[in-house]
Amino acid sequence: MTAQQQAQGGLESVSSTERVAALTGVRAVAALLVVLTHAAYTTGKYPQGYTGLALSRAEIGVPIFFVLSGFLLFRPWVRAAAAGAAPPSVRRYAWHRVRRIMPAYVVTVLAAYALYHFRHAGPNPGHTWEGLLRNLSLTQIYADNYVYRFLHQGLTQMWSLAVEAAFYVALPALAWLLLVLLCRRVWRPALLHAGLAVLFHIDRKSVV
Repeated sequence: MTAQQQAQGGLESVSSTERVAALTGVRAVAALLVVLTHAAYTTGKYPQGYTGLALSRAEIGVPIFFVLSGFLLFRPWVRAAAAGAAPPSVRRYAWHRVRRIMPAYVVTVLAAYALYHFRHAGPNPGHTWEGLLRNLSLTQIYADNYVYRFLHQGLTQMWSLAVEAAFYVALPALAWLLLVLLCRRVWRPALLHAGLAVLFHIDRKSVV
């Protein structure tokens, strides 16, 4: 497979033998950490004693997933730049993201709303028509006090997918900014690292 073919569609276009096998174990550990922290929260053990505090810190699994996602999805752009090949097709990249996530996600959201139509367990502000549209479009987090407006009891964890979706949309623009505008389509790893460091600093400042 040529470098151009490898770059065309992002992660899904790469065969299983070309995936980063070393990261499979890391993803498994991150998934286990996420399950543990959600189990602690759901059972009321989140802040209770040493065990509860330790389990609450298992939420580190979420940023691990974010880092892995960023690395794996940006990798085709970097490999193409290093090989002097054409960058990935943005249209194909977007189609792969939608195809990979949205079918199962839409089914999950509709199932949750159907289930909670018959199940009443305290406040559920997201269980409205507007909340349904927001959750289906992954825009539920873009509102003041979204927890009290669009958070659905059956979909509390989906905030992370909404964050991921925002990254999916921003990635092609970030790749263009770093590899085309900054590096001028020339493989300059030191300059690329400097650009990434600046973006990280800006992101940290915006959070603080």
